Amino acid sequence: MHGLTSYQRDLLFIVSKNDGATGKVIVEAMKEYYEGDVATGTVYNHLDKLADKRMVIKNKEGRTMEYSLSRTAIRELRARQNWMTRCLEENDAFDVDSDAMLTTDTLTV
Repeated sequence: MHGLTSYQRDLLFIVSKNDGATGKVIVEAMKEYYEGDVATGTVYNHLDKLADKRMVIKNKEGRTMEYSLSRTAIRELRARQNWMTRCLEENDAFDVDSDAMLTTDTLTV
């Protein structure tokens, strides 16, 4: 995941959730995640950059482009998820068995 922005990482997770989706579906998912603060052109620009980095596979279906994750991206997302889980598990303030809400005050970075 080195060399990717946090926006691009979020975009990879969205593509993962919507495998084979059109750009329009991915844009809508990003707008939902970012609570509407997303420019359509920015999403497509980053999808192109991720395709150039071989993280996203673009498949043209007629006039529509569909997007999927590459094997490399899947491997990188799993590694990132494992790293994040380890970080949270190592933090005494984070109890994975607790239903208590976490705030930024309870997590240390």
